[in-house]
Amino acid sequence: MISAMAASCKSSDNETLGRALVYVLYSNDKCAAAMEYMLSQTILYTEERSVLFRANTMEAKMFKYYAMLAAAPFLWETLARFVWELQRDGKLIII
Repeated sequence: MISAMAASCKSSDNETLGRALVYVLYSNDKCAAAMEYMLSQTILYTEERSVLFRANTMEAKMFKYYAMLAAAPFLWETLARFVWELQRDGKLIII
């Protein structure tokens, strides 16, 4: 289904569609399985390994947003306290 939507979508809309699909799949706890399948297909059918994930594809766009969603809780738990302490002590430089 995702491949059919990507195929019928203009390549300029890959970013928007990829982000929307990740949010829908992630909220229904289906994103990891979908990403695993799509990325395995990308790896399997990419002829030139040196260009893997460099293309402006739906899979690459979706993986970017999935990585952000998956990493956000970890980064929050890991870094939030230290950033808060730096800000509290006045040592955080905001650019």
